[in-house]
This record gives sequence, C-alpha cells and structure tokens, in this order.
Amino acid sequence: MKSILDIDIKNKIILLRSSLNVSIKNNKITNDFKLKKSIPTIKYLIKNKCKIIICGHIGRPDKDKNKYSCKIIKTRLEKLIGKKIQFCNNFKEIKTKLNKGNILLLENLRFNKGEINNNKDFSKKLSQLAEIFVQDSYETIHRKHASIIGIPKFIPTYAGLLLNEEYNIIKNSLQKIKKPYTLILGGGKSDKLDIIKYNKNKIDNILIGGGNANRLIDSKKKINHKIILPVDFIYDKENKRRDIGKESIELFCKLLKKSKTIIWCGPMGVFENKKFENGTKKIAQFISKLKSIKIIGGGESSNAIIKYKLQNKMTHVSTGGGATLELLKNKIPPGINAIIKSQKN
Repeated sequence: MKSILDIDIKNKIILLRSSLNVSIKNNKITNDFKLKKSIPTIKYLIKNKCKIIICGHIGRPDKDKNKYSCKIIKTRLEKLIGKKIQFCNNFKEIKTKLNKGNILLLENLRFNKGEINNNKDFSKKLSQLAEIFVQDSYETIHRKHASIIGIPKFIPTYAGLLLNEEYNIIKNSLQKIKKPYTLILGGGKSDKLDIIKYNKNKIDNILIGGGNANRLIDSKKKINHKIILPVDFIYDKENKRRDIGKESIELFCKLLKKSKTIIWCGPMGVFENKKFENGTKKIAQFISKLKSIKIIGGGESSNAIIKYKLQNKMTHVSTGGGATLELLKNKIPPGINAIIKSQKN
C-alpha cells in the first residue's frame, strides 16, 4: 500500500478523508485527540502547495444534525494548522469556495445517506472534486462506506500519514509479538469476543471486563482456560454489574506485570461515571508504569487513556477501535483493500 510519501503531490487538488470525529458535549469539543492526529497529513499537503478538500464525519447524526455539523471543528482546525479554512455545506459551493482559499472543509458526510449506503453516484460525485484521494481515517477503515471503499473506484487513492502509521504499527506489532502476550477485552461490543478464536494459540492471557465479562458469566458456558474473568464487581442501585472490583483489579495486574506485550480493547466498566471508573483507571495507571509493549486499541480504551492523561506512557494509542479489531482477527480492513485495488488499476 503506497502513501502520499511515495508520489508527487505538488500543486494537486486533494480530496482528504480525515479523522474528524471529535467528542462533543453541550456544543463544545471535549476530546480532539483524533483531530490532532490528522494534522501532520494536512500540514504535509500544505507544504506541497496542494488545494485540499477535507471531508469526514462526526458521530452518528441520525436525528440531531446541528449537533454533529463539521462546522463545530472549523475554528479548532484553523488553530491547529495555522491557516484559514473555507466551510462548505453543499456541492454547488465547492468550486467557488476552493478558488477563494486553498483549504475547504466539507459538511459531515453522514448527513448524506449515500455515505453509509456506499452509493455509487455519491462516491463518483466526491471523486470528481479532486485529482487524488488521500485516505487518512484509520478509525473508519473497517467500514464499507462511500468515503472508504466507494471513492477509490473512481480516482487514484493513497494512504495519508496517520493511516499509514497506524496500520503499520498495529500490523507489525501483531506479527512480532513478544511473549507473554496479554489481550484485554472490555466494553460492550460482543464481536470483540470473536477475536479469541483467531488468537487463542498466540495469546497467553485474555482478561475480560465490561459488558463482555457480563455476557460470558451470564451464558454459563465452558470457557477457554486462557480466559480470565473478574472475580468481583461494583454494582449499581439496580444490582447490575458496572465495574470490576478490587480483587479483580489485583488479579489482572498480577498477570499484566508478567506480560511483554499488552493490547487493550475496551474499558473495564462504565468509566464515564466516577462511581464505576476505578477498574479502568487502576488498570490504565498500572499498565502505564510497565516496560512492556502497550497498544491501546482505539475507541473507548483510547478515550480512557486520554481522560487519565496517560497517552505519552503507552507504546501506541490508536484512533480506531473497529479497525484494530479487524487486524486482531487477521483480516485486511475493506478500506485498505480499496486503496490497494486502486493502486493496481
């Protein structure tokens, strides 16, 4: 897979698919980790005197579109790159606004049903805006959306700096695992448990927390001996398990201490609530002090690490949870395949 470092992009018109998915509360940005990680690619394109059309998404705007407008990141993005940006919320304005400035930010792609449905006409319309498509959104590379697998069918496509870095770090780390290797699976997404069948011969310990621990405990099925479940919990008023308890934290830390490779996908509990954050916080703090290879697999795990300001003490904090899960299942994400196919044509 070639990146923008492998081609001449000087003075080109670039359609850039970035990670714009900031966290928002009360119409204010509360976490711009992914946005910041997108900046090196934008600056590289600026350095090469490109005209840049930035596109991406924020959240899942099924109902409240105003809340998820990309307009909310315009000022923040301008500060991060030190340049003025034109904002555009429809295709008719693009040509005019791009002539006024070298950087254009499109409205949330998910406002158009063609994005999630991977509509051919929508993909083609986007591809006609530029000479080259740069895919830099590792967080969505596992999706079968127009801006991930549709556009590369119509226009030369290359990986941006963030996508190239993320994909290679995760892929290479999985190919050169230092043992003992411990995988932490938390959160509530049940498809994470599929990772076990792809990795049970490679992994020494699989620590399960969050909703996935509840799922396995409640199923009462016989589990693989490498799977370690919590032994105690913190409960809410309705007697529902919301976090792992003190004994579970001690058990998990004991196993983590011996590990040379740790990959963490998903929190131990509802860490957004102070009453139920102790498990996630203590595990994060403990891992941060280890000299092991420590990869945080995106999504809520990365949000937790950022919340506790431990990102600089990890080997790698990923921007993409779903994409990392695909790689852990030994699969090539659809967006990577789309780039490779585009480069073969």
